[in-house]
Amino acid sequence: MLRASERNEIANLINKTATFDFSDFTIVEDKNHVQIKYLYSEKNFFFSFNIPEKETATKNNYGEETFIFKFFGNMNPGRISTLESYSANSIYELHDKIKLWIKELEIELLNIQVHRKFIKTEEKMNEIVTKINNMTEGLEDSFFSKIEANDLKEQLDSFQNSIIEKLEDVIKNKKELESEVNNLKTEIEKLKKSTECISRKNWLKKYMNKCIEWSINPEKRNLILGGIKIIGGATKLMGIEGHIDKDIIDLFPDSVQEVIPDNLVQNDNK
Repeated sequence: MLRASERNEIANLINKTATFDFSDFTIVEDKNHVQIKYLYSEKNFFFSFNIPEKETATKNNYGEETFIFKFFGNMNPGRISTLESYSANSIYELHDKIKLWIKELEIELLNIQVHRKFIKTEEKMNEIVTKINNMTEGLEDSFFSKIEANDLKEQLDSFQNSIIEKLEDVIKNKKELESEVNNLKTEIEKLKKSTECISRKNWLKKYMNKCIEWSINPEKRNLILGGIKIIGGATKLMGIEGHIDKDIIDLFPDSVQEVIPDNLVQNDNK
């Protein structure tokens, strides 16, 4: 069985981390087998090892025979794969392995959350595309005229300038600001170019997809309001009644819903 002092040492290792408390885990013992199990996941995240019953003979760098307590076990997640085996030649190496596992566990939990957000966003995009298809069903899917394309380009230019002004208030680091502005200009330029080469329906889908990308960034969520107004201009050019379709706005992620005023639709429909 694991000594109380070693259990306390494991607890101290976990409590010193920035993310976890020892209460987030349970230690399960079965004779000489020990498993540290994370409690708050449906996945089986654990670190296990066998307590050696006797020392193992080995040779040091000088060829001299020495005796060590050698540990063997498994960890999930590992550094590369879901389940990895390891060995440790001392209790200190075992502690290092536990620290490594804790680090990989934190990374894995963050990745799971990011993956869930990605899936949720992808589901939202599919809903939006379906909604747009329903809205535009029966309408002629022609290309924008030169006048219509120029009108959208002017709206995009205005939207870009308003975003840059707000980014200047949010981002104080000069290099970071320059990078964000250059990325934004590239994205806007692609949207402007696409008014000339893809149909109205496809342009609206492309633009909606870009709005969703912007909505994921917490620093840009408030900026999405201006982008939604451009959707209204595009749908109006396509002959869809109403300046902004409330059903489409409802499909945006909750984080965007929180910054959309209740009167936005009414104001834009006037």
